Amino acid sequence: MTITNEFKFACRKIGLILGAILLSRLVTEGVSLLLAKLLEGADPTVSYVISWAVSVVLLYGGMIVSTAFILGYKWDNNKLYYKKCKRLGKAVAWVLPSYGAGQLINITVLAISFLLANNKGAVQDTYAPITGGEATSFITIIFLVIQMIVIAPIFEEFWVRGMIQTELSKYGHGFSIMVSALIFGFAHGNVHQFCFTFVIGIALGYVRYATDSIIPTTIIHFILNSIAAIITLIASSDPVISAITKLQQGAELNNVENTMVVILCVFVIIVFIFMFAGMINAISRLKNNRLYRPVNNYPTMTKAEKLTALIKDPVFIISCILSVAFMIAIIFI
Repeated sequence: MTITNEFKFACRKIGLILGAILLSRLVTEGVSLLLAKLLEGADPTVSYVISWAVSVVLLYGGMIVSTAFILGYKWDNNKLYYKKCKRLGKAVAWVLPSYGAGQLINITVLAISFLLANNKGAVQDTYAPITGGEATSFITIIFLVIQMIVIAPIFEEFWVRGMIQTELSKYGHGFSIMVSALIFGFAHGNVHQFCFTFVIGIALGYVRYATDSIIPTTIIHFILNSIAAIITLIASSDPVISAITKLQQGAELNNVENTMVVILCVFVIIVFIFMFAGMINAISRLKNNRLYRPVNNYPTMTKAEKLTALIKDPVFIISCILSVAFMIAIIFI
């Protein structure tokens, strides 16, 4: 078998999409910094809302529009990504194994980063979405929740599992699942979320393939982000931050601080239970469920040939190097 020109062109498109993602993120970061300067002295709430809205539009709009242009996507083709899904309950049940596998990778990479990075705060900051400014904690919480559990699941699933995975599926279902997961990881712009979302992206890709719909993947995405939002909100609350400071100083905690620390610990324990139960569940499902094993619908090339063509494409190589450099720079610079 030989690598077809059609497939080479598809690999070039994948590289261009990765480049467009990086450019969208850099533009968003730059505009956020510019807005912070322009709105300096303005009402903090108004400044925050404006910066947040502009950031979200630039980030998601830039990635979706550029991807549509690169893939030659036709907005009037009426692709039914939101088809009625059979076995919806069984599909959504993949939230447990996907979360377990993702968290195992996440915790491992996070531990390594804390050991290697000089700036521990930079490691923590990589888990925060682009918000574009500072404001009162109440406003921050509202928009953080909106972004994590409403905007992200809807837009990211339409973009990654809808547009990208569907358009690339003609080159092989397994190939489209892995590539869309890779793009999903790079779209989050940092090492920690890359590792977690890459694993989650593979699981969501298989669900998308098996159900031929992004309804279950959107629901799973919503559940996973809701868990992350709860952890973020608890961990960033004033009582927990105060409690951590006091524990470092050896001071005694008050009742509210004690209660919040207990709640956080219980929630973390539940997450670990989910993680291990999910890993066991994932192994069992993958062994016994043929529904999630993609059929090779592009027999023109073998898996090895597809991988070789992808990693040899110069645009793909350059985009990957620049994206990885950006993610590493966030932590170590």
